Amino acid sequence: MGSTRTIHFAGAEGDPPGDLVMRVCERGQGFVRFETVSHKSKLTQWIRWDSSEIRWFSVDATHTQVVWRIRFERQLDPVWYFTPWERAAVRDAASYLIAAIAAPESVKQK
Repeated sequence: MGSTRTIHFAGAEGDPPGDLVMRVCERGQGFVRFETVSHKSKLTQWIRWDSSEIRWFSVDATHTQVVWRIRFERQLDPVWYFTPWERAAVRDAASYLIAAIAAPESVKQK
């Protein structure tokens, strides 16, 4: 409890890099929830990252299922246009984070 994790966003197309800092606020068997401490990347123009929840459980002797839920607030309008794009981007971010933690060799650094 209270430990922090930092996700570094490298920046792109002239945007500076920035960090999302999250703190463990709840944990249990196969479960951890993080709350945002600070977020200083360009993504704050599009979304406000509120919390992140990770659950994992054994599927069989050699497989684990991981579910990573991210709660965020959309910062752009109109809703009908930006909501699907932002959900897709956050879903891709969660998939990347799972891959980077579960199998870091599968995620290539640029």
